[in-house]
Amino acid sequence: IPHSNFRVINQLSELEEKILELGYPVKDVFLKPTVSVGGRGAILVSENIAYYKYERGDSSPKYNLKTIKEMFSKIDQKKFPELIAMEYLTGEYYSVDVLSKKGNVIYSVPKKRIKGNASNTIIGQVDNNEKVLEQAKKACKVFNFSFLQNYEMKMNDNGEPMIYDINPRGGASLAFCKAAGVNLMYYAIKMALGEEFPQDNKIKNNLKMIRGFQEYYENI
Repeated sequence: IPHSNFRVINQLSELEEKILELGYPVKDVFLKPTVSVGGRGAILVSENIAYYKYERGDSSPKYNLKTIKEMFSKIDQKKFPELIAMEYLTGEYYSVDVLSKKGNVIYSVPKKRIKGNASNTIIGQVDNNEKVLEQAKKACKVFNFSFLQNYEMKMNDNGEPMIYDINPRGGASLAFCKAAGVNLMYYAIKMALGEEFPQDNKIKNNLKMIRGFQEYYENI
């Protein structure tokens, strides 16, 4: 399965060497802890640390290698967190929710992120990209997955989708799938109970989702 180039970092002395192996400083490198939740701790390592308009709110924190080394040098080295340094994929991002049985895909919903952050899609669109669908199908088959799973991919410089994360659950935008014609969470529950559920629904291609946020207040 094609995937992004990466290095595992277990101690501070490996940090610079492994980031350089991935093409830094000519190429940016993505750095994240191997154990995390919702994109916490994700950092873009870049010599160009200037932010463009609107960029900070939509992407991970950005630091150069010197600053990264200074940050991690302050950590007790006996508690140094295992990190993954990964090539920074610059193309379009896809989140693909899949429902399958014994490695065979029943439904696959690829959602292109138009706007979002390291964890959530704020604006997304269903895009039945054949290459993306094929990547999800391959990975599902290799791992012999059943029930829900979510594949995160980005396009490389050649326009090929690279899987960089596989979640053993639905994605954060799973509700989007229901609007697109397939209620994957409900179908997964029916499947677990051994009950019948639709297996030939048509997925609404190009359906767009805009996620809104609103605060509510009440007097206590």
